[in-house]
Amino acid sequence: MSEFPYGNFPAISSEFWGSPVGTDSKGKKFCPGYSGDTFSKKAWNTVLIGGILQTPGLAEVDCKKSRDLDKKKSKGSDGARITISGYEPAIISISITIWTPDQLDELIGLWDQIQPKPGKAKKDAAGRFIYPSFDVRHPTFSIHGVKSIQIKDGVGLDKGEFKNSRKFVINAIEYTPAPVLKKNATATTVQALTTVFDAVSGSSQQVLAALFPKPGDAKANKGPK
Repeated sequence: MSEFPYGNFPAISSEFWGSPVGTDSKGKKFCPGYSGDTFSKKAWNTVLIGGILQTPGLAEVDCKKSRDLDKKKSKGSDGARITISGYEPAIISISITIWTPDQLDELIGLWDQIQPKPGKAKKDAAGRFIYPSFDVRHPTFSIHGVKSIQIKDGVGLDKGEFKNSRKFVINAIEYTPAPVLKKNATATTVQALTTVFDAVSGSSQQVLAALFPKPGDAKANKGPK
């Protein structure tokens, strides 16, 4: 096993790199036989997280967005009564495939910035715990209207889909905070509206006669012009 300082990631066997890892004049790691762009230039193959963090290698996004449905069936009958309660936050997975040492370094730096960390979370004004959320950009997120996510966990490194590659999966959920209700809110008193009809009493005919006199009943009323 190689002895590279890769933080919480397991040491990668020589089978992964194929030969010792070197460093070029620009400080970029390389391994003979394992070449490729550190970051993809194609929008469908990369995810921008937090506005500045980009996934290395090749990224694939899976996003499931649905409604909360309550199905109630009656015994002995077909069909069901369905109650729709609203949209559920999208369930998201970001699969990142890497195959070069420089991609691995970038992945470690990315995960170190966004991974869930132990410690007591802060609370908002309503007393609810606040967990970090990150704005995201990817065509799949645009299709589903997902703008921000919260990280659930990370899985891997596992074997990738092609030889000597490795895959790391970030599982997340869409960040859709519920509206905050103000404390000690008082009920609004609706004032009765005063209309011209309230100024006249009597039967309906008397009210109409007072408000809409016929021509001749009032000298100022000359009728329609």
